[in-house]
Amino acid sequence: MKFIALTTAALLTATTINAAELGGGFSAGAKLEAEYNFDTEAESITATPYAGYSMWGINWGVETELDMQNLSDEELDLEWSMKYPFLDNAEAYLKVETNEDFDTDDLTVGASFKF
Repeated sequence: MKFIALTTAALLTATTINAAELGGGFSAGAKLEAEYNFDTEAESITATPYAGYSMWGINWGVETELDMQNLSDEELDLEWSMKYPFLDNAEAYLKVETNEDFDTDDLTVGASFKF
């Protein structure tokens, strides 16, 4: 069983999922991540679907993380984001996390710099 899980994880991490540009500023895609921890013998497979929209230089997005091994107990937690790149290497952002009832769990404002 461990060999099958390890082989599956290696194949899934080698798979590339690209975002689809839907036109009109809309895009959608997903990230699939498979891991196996040899010390704890724990395996995980998570999928992160996302959708986005670009308008006036601002990138709007929403995404959620799903545990692919335990979908029946999964709660839908969404992360809404707005990113505004104001230099080639800097952007300001706003993130809001909501639960399945769309109650706000977390609100984050910040800036990031790449150098």
